[in-house]
Amino acid sequence: MSERQLATQIEDLSKQIAELQTTLQAEIKAREYVESLLWKQEIAENTAKPLDPSPGNPGVEHLLNWDPQLANQIVNTIADPIFVQSEQHRYLMVNDAFCQLVGYRREQLIGQSDERIFPQVDLFRKQEKRVLAWGSPVEYEVHFTNAVGTTHILSTKLSYFEDGSGEKFWVGIGREISQQKEMELTMLECQERFLDIIDQAAVGIAQLSLDGQFLWTNSGFGKIVGYADSELLQMSFQDLTYAEDVGPSLELCQALINGLIPKFSKEKRYVHKDGSVVWGNATVSLARNSEDKPKYFVVVLTDISDRKRTEQALQDSEHRYYSLMQVSPVGIFHLDASGECVYANPHACEIAGLGLVEMLGEGWVQNIHPQDRLVVFEQLQYIHKHRTKVSCKYRFLRANNQVNWVLSEAIAQCDKEDKITGYVWTVTNISELKVTEEALRQSEEQFRHTFEYAPIGMAIQSLHGPFLRVNQGLCEPLGYTAEELLGKSFADLIHPEEVTAFLEQKQHLLAAKIASFQMENRYFAKDGHVVHALLKMVLVRDFMGDPLHLLGQFVDISDRKQVEQQLVHDAFHDALTGLPNRAMFLERVSTALKRIKRYPNQLFAVLFLDVDRFKIVNDSMGPVMGDRLLIAIADKLNQCLRSTDMVARLGGDEFSILLEDIKDIKDATKAADRILEILGSPFTLNGYEVVTTASIGIAMLSPAYEQAEQVLRDADIAMYRAKRAGKARYEIFDKVMYSYALGLLQLENDLRRAIEKREFRVHYQPITSLISATLTGFEALVRWAHPEKGMISPVEFIPIAEETGLIVPLGEWVLREACQQIKKWQDEFPWTASLKMSVNLSAKQLRERHLIQTIDDILMETNLNPNCLKLEITESVLMENTDVVAKILWQLRSRNIELSLDDFGTGYSSLSYLHSFPVNTVKIDRSFVSRMNENEENSEIVKAIVTLAHTLGMDAVAEGIETSEQLAQLKSLACEQGQGYFFSKPLDSQAATDLLAKAPNWLNHEEE
Repeated sequence: MSERQLATQIEDLSKQIAELQTTLQAEIKAREYVESLLWKQEIAENTAKPLDPSPGNPGVEHLLNWDPQLANQIVNTIADPIFVQSEQHRYLMVNDAFCQLVGYRREQLIGQSDERIFPQVDLFRKQEKRVLAWGSPVEYEVHFTNAVGTTHILSTKLSYFEDGSGEKFWVGIGREISQQKEMELTMLECQERFLDIIDQAAVGIAQLSLDGQFLWTNSGFGKIVGYADSELLQMSFQDLTYAEDVGPSLELCQALINGLIPKFSKEKRYVHKDGSVVWGNATVSLARNSEDKPKYFVVVLTDISDRKRTEQALQDSEHRYYSLMQVSPVGIFHLDASGECVYANPHACEIAGLGLVEMLGEGWVQNIHPQDRLVVFEQLQYIHKHRTKVSCKYRFLRANNQVNWVLSEAIAQCDKEDKITGYVWTVTNISELKVTEEALRQSEEQFRHTFEYAPIGMAIQSLHGPFLRVNQGLCEPLGYTAEELLGKSFADLIHPEEVTAFLEQKQHLLAAKIASFQMENRYFAKDGHVVHALLKMVLVRDFMGDPLHLLGQFVDISDRKQVEQQLVHDAFHDALTGLPNRAMFLERVSTALKRIKRYPNQLFAVLFLDVDRFKIVNDSMGPVMGDRLLIAIADKLNQCLRSTDMVARLGGDEFSILLEDIKDIKDATKAADRILEILGSPFTLNGYEVVTTASIGIAMLSPAYEQAEQVLRDADIAMYRAKRAGKARYEIFDKVMYSYALGLLQLENDLRRAIEKREFRVHYQPITSLISATLTGFEALVRWAHPEKGMISPVEFIPIAEETGLIVPLGEWVLREACQQIKKWQDEFPWTASLKMSVNLSAKQLRERHLIQTIDDILMETNLNPNCLKLEITESVLMENTDVVAKILWQLRSRNIELSLDDFGTGYSSLSYLHSFPVNTVKIDRSFVSRMNENEENSEIVKAIVTLAHTLGMDAVAEGIETSEQLAQLKSLACEQGQGYFFSKPLDSQAATDLLAKAPNWLNHEEE
């Protein structure tokens, strides 16, 4: 909707509202007049109640002297209905207007009760109560349908009177307001429609106080400046106006207030809520009151940002065009429709040898050579007639008879009706053409020398026949003389397998489908050996564009091809073992997948092999010995497989094998058995015997696979399943493994998020003295409160954390939480000062460079005595880098931090050097404790561990105590401490605090 349309609608609605208001005001004045004139007279006539002749009641004497008949005539001429009722609500007097309203004659009404006339008597009684309660008249509205079926809305003013004799009356003066209500509704609808039109307008509309504060805005205003209506009502126009535009706007507003101008429109800038600048056209007028005093400003704002941007873009474009014209290396000048020059750029003036003023008008032709002016005028006439671009050459005769040859192009400019409005002329100085021609002659001479002595082979060949000319660079690699080659062509020398492709390219060149072509081909030399060469051939044309001959450039690339072949081999083979690498293996598997899709009955299998404990060999014996072991393994794998199978090294200690054309899965498992058997034999490396094993995953190829990487992935998943199952074995992939692997991947992703979002909880399992049955400490055990899966067992996520390295930040967090908690308990329960907090330390944490510093920092932060901290490490940790581990453990012991060897006896034997480590406690694994009642052998194992610990000056802690029988046996073996469900399950911090508050002693529990 345009501003003009909007203004028209607003003006029409305003007129309608004004007319309705005028009518309503007239009705109101008429009613007030009737009431003031007749109220007391009507009462006097019907009640005979004396009027108050006090001085404060002007006009009373006049009313008392009225003739009753005249009063009746006056009452009956009044358009408003009037009635008088007795106290019992029977009509004593009604005027004609009342009779006409209710649809009854006067004789039908007098003496009758209003219950017969109006069904709304309950409303009347309620209003009468109000009159009696307030002691003054009451005005109310009632809707009713009269005797003839017409519906009315009546506004009634009801009063209560008592005459001198004590008789009481009800007097009512009404007014039929149906038309007024309809007019009010119409006015309300007009107002709503008026406000809706304003609010939906595409322009912004606002009312502003005289000091600039927003009083009201439509939604369009807020859309332009980016503020909500509620925000704008807290602002002034100065807050929104661009700083440089505030002053001029204030001056115009003051002129409007002073009556110097009726209104104004101004383009100005506003600051959008996001900080950007919005251009708007503001039309401002001033609303005045009935006394012609200023009330408020009315602002209509149109967003003209797009127009401003367009104008700026046009200015920028014109500026760029003018700049290009000024620096253009081509002479350009414009002619009007009559052929007179109106503009010439500097280069055009320079070529013509004239100044800009001299070029204007008809001056541009004055320096054209007299012999060429006719050519120029004919060019102009041709353009005028054909409306097309025309090129020609002519001369400018400059000062000192200097001649400039130019190549001129001209085109007409036309309007929409194809009427010529001007001409654009370009001139290019071609005076150096002769110089160029001479340079071309010299270039041809240089070409001859270049051709003859070029370091590459060059030949000119006829379009459909033999060589016309060859150089030494072509003769030497092929072993021919120039005379011998002149009877041949390139097609005669190319290998027969490649000559067809060459002839096709040559045909495309002759047919002008391509401008040139380049090919690598094999050529037979005179002595029969093959020469690899790169040939580029182009078609040479004369100045008319007709084909002359073919020019070929021949580069011997035999040495490069040999290097490329070696690079290709290196790209697809492992440098250490010489086996195919991952890229070549995947390409071979891809080929096998294509064969399976064509011939589904063919079977292939992929084996993924990982050498077990290779890292130990590599770390202990050095990388050189590790490489020799990998080479030896590669040789043995080649020996135990068929020649049709492929063995590849994927990297590190991982190998893959493709078994082709097997009968069933048994062939794959047999091959895996052979591999496990042959790798089980010792390898002799530099006089050392090395025994290793491998874990193998098997995946069968099927048409369901789309990519080779998917097959290798599934074989890898199966290999990891074999490793987890105990190593030195194979597993066959199934869908359950894939689902499990996806689950592990999802769990790993969740684990990373869980560390960031602190989803972990630390639970504390009590450790108890088996002698005194008192609490000696807690073991901190981490739990994962997954937001979707609930509590996740450490058995599920700790291995993943170990493998991904997330155990380091997780372990540090657990250590800090545990230290803070034991310190908090010590402060709350003084008797817990001797309790120790046991925290597990992973192998990866032990390898962290800053482990000692991290532990020192945590102890300092928590103010915990190091003697209250006990770090637990697994037996397998002692097997890796024993020297490094021992150094770290001694550093921890030097800080009075105690060390505990967890899960003793479940890993590799470490008895031979257990005494080398500063361990305080040996923890007996729950697997030994749980089987103590099964046979005497298990009890002896526990006894041996306890005895060994005591011999080495260590104490023993038994895990997993669940029965009183186990407790009794452990006490009989002199095991000092224990933990397990017999005493307590792991507790959260609050439950553990409640336990400490009871100062627990398990003697009673033991007796039970």
